[in-house]
Amino acid sequence: MAESERLKGLIGVIFIISDGIRGHINQSRGAAHFLSLITGCDVHELEVRPDFLIENVKLNWTRKPLYPVERFCIMKMSAKRLAGQDKHGIFRWLRRAGGEPLLKEVREVLDRLKENKAAPKWEATLDQSDFYEGKSEAITTASTPNALFLSAGSLPAPYCLALARLCGGKCITIMTPSALGIEPFDFAIVPDHDFPKASKKVLVTLGAPNFVTAERIKEESQKN
Repeated sequence: MAESERLKGLIGVIFIISDGIRGHINQSRGAAHFLSLITGCDVHELEVRPDFLIENVKLNWTRKPLYPVERFCIMKMSAKRLAGQDKHGIFRWLRRAGGEPLLKEVREVLDRLKENKAAPKWEATLDQSDFYEGKSEAITTASTPNALFLSAGSLPAPYCLALARLCGGKCITIMTPSALGIEPFDFAIVPDHDFPKASKKVLVTLGAPNFVTAERIKEESQKN
């Protein structure tokens, strides 16, 4: 009982960063569901859609006409440098990769949570000039309600990492994202068949996390 009470409130909110792929969503929801049961936190889902990214990716440094797939691949590969970037660099990448709307959604959720808990409002700014004038601390120094960002697969992984770093939260990857690997993340959930290296931050699973519970099995069995 004491251990259960200690874990309550350990995580304030979980953000699932999804690519819309059913298998990935089920894994993310499965992990988030059980973390929510243990800690009592809220869960919110944000979707990174490939069609949205292709339309919104900004490559201002090249004048060469690029096919949508080329633009997307370039931004995905540029994410490999995220781990070594400061907050300015991460924010620039997120803007160019079409992820600023995700950051705004996260900000709105965090603001609502803080208002509900009578905490100081998160007064972060998303104005581009602030980041180029050395004011990026505005987005990271205000305390967040122990936000945890979680993603499954390679597409949403860099967005998960970027949002966590900009918002002062922690991030989890499920499986091993191709461009980033698991090293930049705070935690990783990796199936045994991927042969992950032993690490204190890696949870090795026999199979994929899932959203199957005893309650859901019972509900489905009672359907005609």
